[in-house]
Order: sequence, then structure tokens, then C-alpha cells
Amino acid sequence: MITPKLLLMNLIEVYFELGAAQAKRFERLFSTEEFREAEKMEVMWADRMKAKWAKEGLEEGREKGLIEGLIEGKREALLRQLTKKFGSLSEDVTAHVRALQAVDEIDVYLDRVLTATSLEEMELDV
Repeated sequence: MITPKLLLMNLIEVYFELGAAQAKRFERLFSTEEFREAEKMEVMWADRMKAKWAKEGLEEGREKGLIEGLIEGKREALLRQLTKKFGSLSEDVTAHVRALQAVDEIDVYLDRVLTATSLEEMELDV
């Protein structure tokens, strides 16, 4: 059960910067039998926060990976279409396509390859 004392202790610990003497006094008070339950709850809270941050980091990493995968797939599709339509590509054109970072930008080239009659029309020359 969360008591007013527990909430106050947590408030002090989280939001106030204590000097050395105050921190020592706080630690002594916090280590008394009366606050053992608060210490257990603090550990449980810390574990929950670590788990939450890990989950958020995992979700953020997964989302970033999906976007990077989408971009890489679109780059490869563009290179394949360019090669099929115009033959072998110069290193400059290939490097330019591999350097594209935005989905929208790659989509412009993917649309353009449908109507372009030359690499010059693609405007990929560096």
C-alpha cells in the first residue's frame, strides 16, 4: 500500500537535490524499519521503469528498422528498374541512388523511371 510517507519520500528523492549532510540524513531515515516497504516499492518502481524504457527503445528501434528497410528496398527497386530500362549504370548513378535517404525522394525517381526515355531525363547524373 502506498502511504503518504512513501509518496513524500519518493518526492524528496526524485525532485530535490540534497546536500551531502541532508542526503546522509535522508538515507538513515529511509533505512529505518518504518520505510523498508518504501525501499521495496522503490526497487519495484525502478524495475517497472527499466522495463518500460526497454520496451519503448525496442519499439523505436523496430520502427527505425522498418523505415530503413523500406528505403533500402525502394533503392534496390529503383536500381533494378533503371538497369532494366537503360542498361548498366555508371558508378556515379549507382552511388547517387544508394545515397538517397527519403522515401518521398525515391518515390519521385520510381515514378520518373516509368516515363523517362534516358538517364539524363532521370536527372540522376552527378
